[in-house]
Amino acid sequence: MLFLILIIVIIVLGFVFAQRIDQHRWKRYQIERDLYFRQHPYRLESDQQFAIMVSVSKMQQKKVINALMLKSSSKQVLKKAYVLRDFESNQQGYALKVMIQDIPVTYLDSNYSALFAQSLEQTDFEIGRPIETLAEIMVFGEGEDLRCRIKLDLPKDPVMIKSWLFKKTSR
Repeated sequence: MLFLILIIVIIVLGFVFAQRIDQHRWKRYQIERDLYFRQHPYRLESDQQFAIMVSVSKMQQKKVINALMLKSSSKQVLKKAYVLRDFESNQQGYALKVMIQDIPVTYLDSNYSALFAQSLEQTDFEIGRPIETLAEIMVFGEGEDLRCRIKLDLPKDPVMIKSWLFKKTSR
């Protein structure tokens, strides 16, 4: 009888140990997948029309201006921007976050985001692969009252996004 109880305890401990190993393996896979996606984002064919203007809070504008060390000028600055799905606000449907140099700048309009994400179903974008595009940043104002306007090089019609993606995504 004691031998049977010992075998059952060993089997239960074996299952618990196997489950913990599997959880650790799954977490490691997610981390490596996120690192790979960060290094190899989807890229868009650029027509440099900058059709989508995003509204940015004053605090986020200051963060962007300080991080990129921008000054007021009549020239536009082109920087890489990343559009990615925000999984933290999943209850709202599709929320697409715009980031410039790891600074979350703003979210795209909810209607645009929904059509954008629906057109990219069955791609890695659904599971977290970002889309790299250009952002046109125009800084204006004087002294402490510097402001910026950010436009993204995305199509006006979000359904067209899939045709704008490059097939080759490696750097």
